Amino acid sequence: MKIFSFFAKTIKNTLLSFQHFCADFKMIYENSPKVKKLFEKLQITVIYFFYYFNFVDLFLLKSKEYTYPNIFLEFLKAHLTILNIPLIHFLFNTDNTFFLHLIITQIVIQRKEIIFSTFVKFHIFLLILMDCFQRLLLDYLIFFTSKEALGTTPPKFSSVFYITLFSISFMSYFYSYLCGLLEKDPKFPAPFDIITRSAFFWVRSKKKIGQKFSKQ
Repeated sequence: MKIFSFFAKTIKNTLLSFQHFCADFKMIYENSPKVKKLFEKLQITVIYFFYYFNFVDLFLLKSKEYTYPNIFLEFLKAHLTILNIPLIHFLFNTDNTFFLHLIITQIVIQRKEIIFSTFVKFHIFLLILMDCFQRLLLDYLIFFTSKEALGTTPPKFSSVFYITLFSISFMSYFYSYLCGLLEKDPKFPAPFDIITRSAFFWVRSKKKIGQKFSKQ
């Protein structure tokens, strides 16, 4: 019983210390524009780093359906050191992606201890939408052009389309990340601008929901 009491007390003290740290940091964050900007850029870097490897893992998983230049495959495999970490592998599992997005959105909305500015929230929702969109395109591509669907080896144009989709997605991530660092809003050409418009709408609606939660 003493052991359980000790662990319970330790956890309680740790949580209290964390709350005090968050409160002190929030005070510094809100009163220092330089700290706020630096923290935002750090958050954006961590978030994009995470979603970039999620993006590579997705294309690496789907790459088995097609044939393409070895240099492309070697580029994907160069990320395996990170992707083979058990926790990362678990989080990026296709079956867990929906729950991962759900947890992230709930943290962004409800947790006061975790500081996210509206600008950072926008980029989080933008990445979630980009991830969902590219998964949809990849699934359609594989559904119509995979070896199982055609009963034969997929035509070369499928591999070309696959690499093109990867390149466009890669440039979109890099462009959005640069916009985040430069404190600018990314702008995609029509019809893909629906992704940014949806992210803006989502941030506004979640902000209202978050205010409702804080009043309860």
